[in-house]
Parts: sequence; C-alpha cells; structure tokens
Amino acid sequence: LRFVLFGGLVCTAVSATIGTSSLFLTQSNGNTPFRYLWSTWWLGDMMGNLMIAPVVLAWAKKESRPQTALNVAEAIVVFASIAAVSIFAFSGKFQVGVPLVYLTVPLSICAAAFRFGQKGATLAILIVSTIAVLATALGEGPFNRPNLNESLLLLQVFVGSIQLTALVLGASLIERKSVESALRESEAKSRSLVERVPAIVYQVEFGSAVSWRYVSPRIQSILGFTPEEWMADSHLWSKQVHPEDREEVQTKGMRSSLSGKPFVCEYRMFARDGHIVWFRDEGNVIKDQRKSVFIQGIMLDI
Repeated sequence: LRFVLFGGLVCTAVSATIGTSSLFLTQSNGNTPFRYLWSTWWLGDMMGNLMIAPVVLAWAKKESRPQTALNVAEAIVVFASIAAVSIFAFSGKFQVGVPLVYLTVPLSICAAAFRFGQKGATLAILIVSTIAVLATALGEGPFNRPNLNESLLLLQVFVGSIQLTALVLGASLIERKSVESALRESEAKSRSLVERVPAIVYQVEFGSAVSWRYVSPRIQSILGFTPEEWMADSHLWSKQVHPEDREEVQTKGMRSSLSGKPFVCEYRMFARDGHIVWFRDEGNVIKDQRKSVFIQGIMLDI
C-alpha cells in the first residue's frame, strides 16, 4: 500500500506536474488544456510504475519452496487462459463493450493471486495490461476512440484500476499467510510447552458421555495409555476412575459445566498395570465459538 501511495500516486503526480508545466512554459501544449495533459501524463506514469515495478520486485524474491512439474503445468494453463481471455476482450474482431473487459479481472486476479500469490497477481496484470495497451495502440478494442487523448484516459483508468486491485489483494494475501504462519508457530510452541508439563493437560466435555478433545502425551508415562487410546474410548476414563470416587467426579464435572465455576477434585485412578494413582484435578470451564462447553484443566499426580 505504501508503494501504491508514494511510488504509484505521489511521485508520478510530481513528475506529471513538472512535465506538463514545462510544456506550457515552452508553449508546446498546442490547444490542449492543462488538466487533460496533466491527467494523461500522470495516469501514464502511474500505469508504468504499477505495471512494471511490482513484477520486478515480486519476482526478485527467491521462492522458498521448490516448484514441481505439476505447479509449472498449472501456471502455464492459468496464464495462457488469462492471455486468451484478454485477447478475446481486446480484439477488434469481437464487439466487446467497455464493461465486459472488466471480466478479465476475476480470472487474472482471483485465479493468479489466490493460487500463485503476489508473483502470480503481478504477472497476470502485466499480461492483461500489455495486451490492452497493444490493442489500443493498434486501434482495436473497446478503448479505441477517435480522440487519442480519450483513448489513453480510458485505457489508463482500466489498467490502473486492475493494477491497484491486484496489488491490494496480493498484499492482503501476504499478510494473511504471515498471520497464519505466526499462529502455527505459536501453536507449536504452546504444544511443546504443554507436552513438557509433568502432569496431564486435557480438554474434555461432560455430557451423557465424556468426550475428550485433547490429552497431553504425559498420560502415557503416568497411566500407561497413549493419548490416541484415551480419546478413542469415551468410557475408558470412567472405567479407570476408582469406583468409590467415580460418582463424585462425574457430578462435580457436570456441575462445573452447567454453572461455569472451576472444577476441582481429588480422586483415584487405576493405571494400565493396575496400580492406583492419586490425582488433584483442576480445570476451568470454557465456551468456544460453537457455544460448546468443555473443561480445560490439568491432572496432577499427588
């Protein structure tokens, strides 16, 4: 966005002002009003900046992951389709109105930007813009007008609009990927910390049956069950709780789920080899976006 604002708009406005003023000072403007010359000059410079510079900057970055033959084939198909649609839209053989040329935007921006990121978006816009400029220069396409200045203005508005859209969309996708990467990294760090805690960390729903959302790997060293075994069998937990403590634990769990108050309970459980383990179980009631209520807590071997 900073590039669009300063490189595409502000700097080109300065150069257009200096250039147009020099034409008027030397009386080389003919009968063309200042505002028409300035707008044509400014839009032309802006179009050039936004068409070429993003491609150079985007493709100068090294790709972090290697490209497979399937990726290359997919890119060829996508960009060839973009070129074909653009040629159809700007060819003089077809009566295509100005509104219809904007149909190239969904294909060029959505397909290229969402699939290939900023590199794909900038290359797609370069293809569309180049075909539009060549067609108009040859006197073809919907932007061809008897007045050359009018043709340039229509062309430049079209090219500038799709370039701005592509750049903003590309920047948004990069920001989204950056946020997703940061979330994955944060989740990995949190999981690593949880798995090192010398206790069983869990998430569980109390209802007609106990439903486990998560159990840390520490359960295997304390009770002898893997997390996968524990979560797969909804009755395993109640089977392993000591019969004398089972009703109290279930009642407290249901009471906390309904009231939203913290769950605190001390009880005995049988490990896989039959020995008894005393736990102090503390948890908080959480409600997620789906309005499901579950307890997130920690079982300490006491």
